[in-house]
Amino acid sequence: MVIWIHFAFVKFEEQAEKVPEGAHRYWLKRLVPPIEFGSMHAILFQMALIPITMCRCSISALAGSVVNKVIPLNRSLAIHIHLGYTMITIVFFATIFFFFFFGLLCSEGEQAFCDKFTMEIMITGYCILGTLLIIGLTSHFRHRIPYEVFYAIHHVVFLMYIITIAHTLDMEQRSGRSQRSQTFKWFSSTLLYYFCDRIAMHMNHRYDTKLVGSSVVWGSNGSKLVILKVRRPSLFQFKSGQYAYLRVGAINNQWHPFSIASCPESSHLEFYIEVYEGKAWTKQLWDMLYDESGSDKTEAFDINVELIGPYGTSLCHSQTYSHILAIGAGTGVVPILSMYKEHMHNLFRLDPKKFFVELKESDRKLRRIERAEEARKGSLIQQLSRLICRNDSSNRRPMNKAMIEMSLEETNQSATSATLHIYGTVLLSLLPVIGVTLFALMVSWSTMPITVHTSLVVFLKYVI
Repeated sequence: MVIWIHFAFVKFEEQAEKVPEGAHRYWLKRLVPPIEFGSMHAILFQMALIPITMCRCSISALAGSVVNKVIPLNRSLAIHIHLGYTMITIVFFATIFFFFFFGLLCSEGEQAFCDKFTMEIMITGYCILGTLLIIGLTSHFRHRIPYEVFYAIHHVVFLMYIITIAHTLDMEQRSGRSQRSQTFKWFSSTLLYYFCDRIAMHMNHRYDTKLVGSSVVWGSNGSKLVILKVRRPSLFQFKSGQYAYLRVGAINNQWHPFSIASCPESSHLEFYIEVYEGKAWTKQLWDMLYDESGSDKTEAFDINVELIGPYGTSLCHSQTYSHILAIGAGTGVVPILSMYKEHMHNLFRLDPKKFFVELKESDRKLRRIERAEEARKGSLIQQLSRLICRNDSSNRRPMNKAMIEMSLEETNQSATSATLHIYGTVLLSLLPVIGVTLFALMVSWSTMPITVHTSLVVFLKYVI
């Protein structure tokens, strides 16, 4: 938003000098180019951010640092998807806006706008739009098409980056007739960093291991799940919630990401892999490990498996919480299984004496609360006997009354704080929008020449 407002405002001031007052379609020529110019730079800014969201090696390294408390690294994939869809949307609507503006002026006899449609920069623009639409459509239907197809087509994005570089190196720029702002200055550094991160991933986090076992789980609807167990490399250190890439050379040379289900202290790595029918990689894995009846193939256990990882961020620091609610469906429960196994491993490492002492103390507190609750209930005879024994109950009643009053006070304070939190959230959601707008205007105003209007000069002359 800051980028869009800044460059749109800069272009708006430039159009004030280029378009004379009273010109044909004056306000259309003043407003449309700034909107297009701001959209172009907003797209370039998103193109600079997208490679950073896919630097898996760097994200995994920073996941355990203080950076993760400031930047939600566990949301990097969601940020990547959001940036991609936002960029495609801006390009799509900016193209429609462009055709409307130039087509309208061309139809009204302005030849300069007609010539724009056949210029070299327009041809590369059509190619950029086409590659983005291909990437957007395959991304939207990624759950319906084979992963291999989606992964291969998604690499068209690098072709889009190359075309974007050529977009501003057109004939006008090469001949010197026009000086364009070059696109490669925006994303060349982040794109280079992504390639370095990807090379480092293959060089430093790649391991060869062996398959040591597998089992199958049959679903009620006929679905199949393969639990793959491989020997854990000695240098492979991971946390609950992370994933790794697998490649089985006996099937093909493709890499596939799967969450790790085993405990971080385990000597083996477990992967829960849902089997899809057809020519999917998972079906080929099933055919290699089992026959039609689901029986093991003895020769399948001498299989080499390659690993790249671990990647992603851990689920949470479970040691800092007394209770954890984990929700997952399907194979989405795999990271939760890893966290659960880690929790069980930590429980077994506890000191038994200390554990049972704290457990007994907790039981005493629970029984004390239950007796206090039972004392407030009972039959009519029990209530009469308590009235007679005033001396025994006189100390308990004020205590119970005080506890009730304290509980009500705490409830009211919690309700008040919750209400204030809701109002605060609503107000805070508006402040960033206002702040971003003011910041963009501040950046724009500070970089532009300011001329005093003649009417203001006359006014100041009379006032001073």
